[in-house]
Amino acid sequence: MPETPETHKEIVAIKAEIKDIKATQELNIRLNQDRYLSYVDRVIGNSKERALVFLSVNGARTLAEISKKTHIKPPNVTRAKKILEKGGLIYKLPDSGIYAKPRWVQVLNIDEYIRRKFGIEESL
Repeated sequence: MPETPETHKEIVAIKAEIKDIKATQELNIRLNQDRYLSYVDRVIGNSKERALVFLSVNGARTLAEISKKTHIKPPNVTRAKKILEKGGLIYKLPDSGIYAKPRWVQVLNIDEYIRRKFGIEESL
């Protein structure tokens, strides 16, 4: 169905509002960076397994693929996934067995923080 001029104006306005909301949210995330990092430290703790599972989540891999990539046994991947998911560091994409990370993780480059903390190479 073709767009009417009114619909087009509404879409443009909605896109502008979304852009503003994202910018505001990103600023808030950056201002509270220390709180986010402290939270990540609490959820992942000193567990290198959790760190490896977290780093392997990319919005395209299943738990089985993560297990193969990290060489961590499937039950341990599942246990780490449960902790990371409960902590809000990852979430399951609807109608799939694939996991992704929330936007704030990318905004603060938490992957790089975890890599440095655990001395993990970028190959994951």
